[in-house]
Amino acid sequence: MADQKRVIWVCPLCRTVVSGGGSIKKVDVCDICRSRPDWEALPQAVRDEVGAMADAGDVNNAVHRLRDLDHNRLDPWTCTLMVAYQNRRNSSGSIPRNAS
Repeated sequence: MADQKRVIWVCPLCRTVVSGGGSIKKVDVCDICRSRPDWEALPQAVRDEVGAMADAGDVNNAVHRLRDLDHNRLDPWTCTLMVAYQNRRNSSGSIPRNAS
C-alpha cells in the first residue's frame, strides 16, 4: 500500500493548522471559518443566547439549543461548525462576540 502524502496548511483567516491527505485546497479557509456567513445570518437573539452558552464552555448544549431554535432545519454538523466559529472567535479575543 502506497503512503499517502500529508498536507499541512494554515487557514488564512484564523491561522489554525489544518492537516490531512492530499485533497486539501490551500486557497480555501477552514470549515469553521467558512461557517461565518451562516452564523452571522442568524437572528441577533439566537446569536446572543447560543453565543453565551458557547462562551460559558457549554458547547455541546449550545449546538443542541441552536438546532432547537432553528427547528432542526440545519443539520447537526452545520450547527456544530457555527458554534465552533463563535467559540473560536470569542476565545481569541480579537473579535467581540456578535460583532459584525
